[in-house]
Amino acid sequence: MIDLEGSNIGSSVIADGTWFANNTGSHLVYTGNGGHTLGLRHNLMTGNQLSGLVKAEVHTFWAQHNTVADNQLHSVFDIDFESRRASDPAILAANIVAQPGTTVLQYTGQAPFQADVFDNLTHDATLALWNSRNMTGAPIFDHARGWYQLHVSSPGIDAVNAGLSGDLLLRNVVDLPQVSNRNGFIADVGALERQF
Repeated sequence: MIDLEGSNIGSSVIADGTWFANNTGSHLVYTGNGGHTLGLRHNLMTGNQLSGLVKAEVHTFWAQHNTVADNQLHSVFDIDFESRRASDPAILAANIVAQPGTTVLQYTGQAPFQADVFDNLTHDATLALWNSRNMTGAPIFDHARGWYQLHVSSPGIDAVNAGLSGDLLLRNVVDLPQVSNRNGFIADVGALERQF
């Protein structure tokens, strides 16, 4: 767990390519005192029993290409943007949240722009600032191939308009022949890129 309570203002937490599993307690990531930067990319968060995954007071927040599934929690991202300026980034993109009955993004303060919440795939979860650039439905994991890789029939395959290179396992974005891409190499939603 990551706890920045009482740390100096201006601290940064960047979690990239981590599997957070089987944690219990309050929150997986907790920051207080404002002025923080919090970035989460290519993380797999499963099997945790928490009040929420992230509770943060930040001015800059981004969560991209994360998979959040099979946790017992009340909220996913609970963000206090009281110290955020309208020009500070607040991006929630290309994440899978398969957490029935949870709220994906709760916030106070300066709200992210709807344009900064895109290409997310949610299943039975409430996404604040939902717009037509997000998807709802079951992610359809291919557990036979391990972890939380998407099944070839998943709506999350080749579904990201502006993807990042690589995934949780540092594998490159691939173009699947079973799924026609819109333009060139398009990343999958979530932490793991389907490779075959």
